[in-house]
Amino acid sequence: MMNVLHEIDVNEWVTAFQDIYRLLKLNGYLLIFDVISLSSGEQPFGDSGYIFLGEKQINELFKQLDIKSIDLNIGDKSNFFIITKQECGNVSQNTIKLALESLKNDVYDELKKDFSKKNKYAKSKSFVDYDISRKYAFLSQHYINILFALERFESISP
Repeated sequence: MMNVLHEIDVNEWVTAFQDIYRLLKLNGYLLIFDVISLSSGEQPFGDSGYIFLGEKQINELFKQLDIKSIDLNIGDKSNFFIITKQECGNVSQNTIKLALESLKNDVYDELKKDFSKKNKYAKSKSFVDYDISRKYAFLSQHYINILFALERFESISP
């Protein structure tokens, strides 16, 4: 599946993974193929906006330590993960919260780095790096979406 996680509202992840767990054969696998970032805008389908998990967050979501993104030789545009049926059964409100908190921290750190790069170019007035500016805009929106997701997730958690 392409773009699987960011197309599902974070508040529906537990139910979605419970359904996937129920549907998979005993030795079945879920393949997650999701982009790392958006190159153009997108209408979010959930109430909290798009959320893109990295390898670290995938491991937190599924309570594992060894799920690795598989390199499909298509550049740095997508992550591809193979998840076992057992790992699908590990998703809970707690693992979602841990993954979101981790993602929030990682995206914030990346934003700080890119902010410094943008400031360096602004001070030199020599040129504008549109790739950094575009990435910064994406990360800013992603960070806000993560905060919204955490806020909405907290409001419905028991």
